[in-house]
Amino acid sequence: MLLQRRPLNRGWMAILAILLVVSCGTVQAPEPTPGALELTGQAPGPTEAVQAAPTPAPAVSQVLMVAVDLDHAGLDPAVIYDITMRNIALMYEGLVTLKSGTTEIIPALAEKWDISEDGLTYTFHLRQDVKFHDGTSLTAEGVKKSFDRFMEIGKTTAWLFKDVLSEVKVVDDQTVEMTLSKPYAPFLSLLTSVAGPMVVSPTVLDEHWGDDLAQGWLFDHAIGTGPYMLESWDPGQQTLTLVKYEEYWKGWDGEHIDKIVLRYIVETSTRKLMLEKGEVDIAFGLNPDETKSLEGVAGVTVYEKPAMRTFQVFLNNQKGPLQDKKVRQALAYAMDYKAVQDNVYNGKLAPLCGALPPTDPYSLSCEEFPYELDMEKAKALLAESSYPDGGFTLEALIMEGDFAFRKTAEILQAQLTELNITLNMTELAWATMWEQIGALETAPDVAPLRNYPDFADPSSLFASQYASGAWGANGWNLSYYKNERLDDLLGAVTETTDEQERVAMFEEMGRIVVDDVPNLF
Repeated sequence: MLLQRRPLNRGWMAILAILLVVSCGTVQAPEPTPGALELTGQAPGPTEAVQAAPTPAPAVSQVLMVAVDLDHAGLDPAVIYDITMRNIALMYEGLVTLKSGTTEIIPALAEKWDISEDGLTYTFHLRQDVKFHDGTSLTAEGVKKSFDRFMEIGKTTAWLFKDVLSEVKVVDDQTVEMTLSKPYAPFLSLLTSVAGPMVVSPTVLDEHWGDDLAQGWLFDHAIGTGPYMLESWDPGQQTLTLVKYEEYWKGWDGEHIDKIVLRYIVETSTRKLMLEKGEVDIAFGLNPDETKSLEGVAGVTVYEKPAMRTFQVFLNNQKGPLQDKKVRQALAYAMDYKAVQDNVYNGKLAPLCGALPPTDPYSLSCEEFPYELDMEKAKALLAESSYPDGGFTLEALIMEGDFAFRKTAEILQAQLTELNITLNMTELAWATMWEQIGALETAPDVAPLRNYPDFADPSSLFASQYASGAWGANGWNLSYYKNERLDDLLGAVTETTDEQERVAMFEEMGRIVVDDVPNLF
């Protein structure tokens, strides 16, 4: 097994190695929509991992059974903003995407594009003969309708587009023009996001527009141009079934999966058992102990791949004691990072020394990251706060069935008792948890969560997680954090292509976030 790690030292969160366990004796996975891969924790290619035990090449089955670790809160690409986007991206496509395994932007529904000299006008030339799953042809009018709807709904990455995209214009039947209100260097990269800028059939939008912009209908229906189309989604049975779209514009040369059945299984132990019994071909999100027990098991391959996936404990900056920066800093020194690294992730955790993963060239050096377990500093900072003696209670929401979230919260809970702080924990199904955490009025004090960049630029994590425009369901700023200087820098860093300026601004933003401690890294 090939295992890529970074050394574990002080600091909190890490680039988490995505754990994907595959039963080798049944089926081969299909090639997903390009661009969805790097955001979803898909398995690396065969050259990047070694099978636990040699097995003869199997005949390809027609059905892929997958046990997933997160249930769908809906299917609308303009609304859903969590890891289930990886499944939605099999049904929908955008204008551009990423080449698999890279950050190279390549054509998708647009076969080519032109950019004006001032960087304000992007002209996209659409592919001919692309059909939606309902038979509707792809046209510029349809692209405009999807973008206008996405912007009006205002969820996922829409707030970023609203800040820079002033108009989507139909030039002719196969040409669409996008005009920016100001230069935005990573605009093409932003268009590769699987969160938001996907194109929906204009026919179903016209038929179901109503008062809710077709959100009610697209909650449990899907009509895109992707390689797979929706057969059924049963929230009660927590099962999503996709079937191959025979008229897919890329064609179907070679062997491919005809059907993908994704079942949400709450408990990791159940996902492991289903894999061992051959009930599923792929299991996502097994905990490290379960994964280790599968190493060397005949017919099973364990893929561990470093990913741009961050895991932090979000702290609500707008409510109660956590409004006080000194309290948040005290928590940062009270957290037992090594216990999380060793006891939750079995050493497969690299430190996140601030807002960006350490593999990002714009990330702060870990030497600049001050936080490590130091209860004396924690007590001293709490003494300087508005709550010098502690004596308060924090409420945490935990996604049900997630071993890492629960264990991390338990470690923090134990540490906080030394500061006379109580941490209560409530486990909820993800859809219910998202409803609560996505609104300031119902958001908890504490929530362990994972995040991915929306697009391949360092500004993405700053934008989704720390910009004031991304509060709650508008983005992924679930700490409800606001810093005006950071907002200004974020606007400036996306307007310039000067490398030295970008480095300086990213470093300043990184230091601001580390000092403010909107979450535990």
